Amino acid sequence: MSSVYCCKICGCDDATCLNTYKYVWWFCNGCGSATSKRKKSYLLSSWPFSWVFRVVSSLTLGRAKFLLHDFVGEQSVMEKAVVRYDQYEFDLASEDRLKSWKDSVNQQLARFEKAGFVLSGKRVLQISGGPGVLAKYLSENNEVVVTEFSEKTVMAMQQTLGLNAVCYDLNSHDLRKIFDRKFDFLIIESVVNFCDDLDGFISSLVNILEDDAQIFITNDCFSLGYAMSWQFEDYIPSNFVSQGMFLSAFNKKGCFEVQYVDENRYNAFWYRFNNSGWKSRVVYIFRIPFWIVYSLLAQKPSSNLNRKFWSRNVLYFMRYRGQK
Repeated sequence: MSSVYCCKICGCDDATCLNTYKYVWWFCNGCGSATSKRKKSYLLSSWPFSWVFRVVSSLTLGRAKFLLHDFVGEQSVMEKAVVRYDQYEFDLASEDRLKSWKDSVNQQLARFEKAGFVLSGKRVLQISGGPGVLAKYLSENNEVVVTEFSEKTVMAMQQTLGLNAVCYDLNSHDLRKIFDRKFDFLIIESVVNFCDDLDGFISSLVNILEDDAQIFITNDCFSLGYAMSWQFEDYIPSNFVSQGMFLSAFNKKGCFEVQYVDENRYNAFWYRFNNSGWKSRVVYIFRIPFWIVYSLLAQKPSSNLNRKFWSRNVLYFMRYRGQK
């Protein structure tokens, strides 16, 4: 029982606490949802460790800056999370950096086809769609609007790709106040886990959806492996609603019919280690001891924690049938 925790999804105060390098996680024993909170300081972020990391970074002309970012923190991101999304502006300035995004378009289109979703002649809204590669492709046969958290990225998508791009923060903006029209296809991928108020977000969606609109939305599952994978980042998805409560939240707001469900399951550590260049592999070698230590600390016999080492991303294809 925890006196400092109350699940924002079900109100339960019974939770399992998980400690990682930069975050404390709470796993609700009532509904299975989880949330994280970044620590004010990290194990090696105080002097003299921080000084050593800065010296090493300077002596290597920034090649070892990853040690500083991992163990002390990336100050610009901690002060302003939007910096993470400003990166898309730089991606849009380079064909090489856009290559991986372009390579993923066929995979994304194959998902829609597999679910029986036809994207042609639609009014499409893609939420958090930077750097805009998929939106650009879809705009050939659809009326497309794409949102992003970063104003710099929004301007870059407008200027470089000619997209109808809008700045939107799902935790401070209301879609109803941004759009005076409705859409019949929504793409909400890899964003809902950043949302602090799922009920409020769904309410705003309902007001911009045409009856019979189609929705593609993803929801990550919490697991020990997921927490381990994200423990060195200074800005991460922080709300993981269990799948049952996730669907229940939609059903409370309207008639949402799940037409197809798919999932991605992978061990994030090994996936990134095997599919990255030598520099990223060096980074992950330094992270291994912390994976081991914090994973061992999580192995309490009384814990109800999901201790699986793989990450699981659930993909929902829904149709909106109108308000109840």
